[in-house]
Amino acid sequence: FTGDSNIKIDKLIPPVVNAILSTGIPPAAASVVVSNIIPSAMPLLRLSHQERLLAAKSLHAEFYLLACYHLPLLVMHLDRHCPGWYWPRKEMIKIEEEENETNDGDDNRIGINA
Repeated sequence: FTGDSNIKIDKLIPPVVNAILSTGIPPAAASVVVSNIIPSAMPLLRLSHQERLLAAKSLHAEFYLLACYHLPLLVMHLDRHCPGWYWPRKEMIKIEEEENETNDGDDNRIGINA
């Protein structure tokens, strides 16, 4: 570790690491598991915030098409009573953007000041 304090912590990684460590895997092996899981099973983590939103919208649109094919009656019901049910909620997007703007301090960064 070089002590670089410009690396941001991603909020999505700690729950995954916690789940892996709670299985009883030794920390050294858990590190290898995490390094193999993130690029293959969690590719959106490497994207910026704006890129994640675009990717989420694309995935939600594909999910909508999949649901239209497999569950057309449910989709018609949801479209009638909850228009836009398959898109990410705007409130959540605004909250995440506000958190990114306010958490530019050192509290959201990793680093050792040696």
